[in-house]
Amino acid sequence: MGSIILLFYISLIGLGIYAIYTFLQRTKERNEYLKDIRDELRELNKKTVDKD
Repeated sequence: MGSIILLFYISLIGLGIYAIYTFLQRTKERNEYLKDIRDELRELNKKTVDKD
């Protein structure tokens, strides 16, 4: 009975670590995507300012 409880706790810890890792990876990907958008907007803004 004790080994089942221990296995349950280990699996919960593993699931928690997996969830945190996945969250951090998705946050990193989102930040990269937002940086790309930022760079494109800056480039468009430079072109617009240069025309005026």
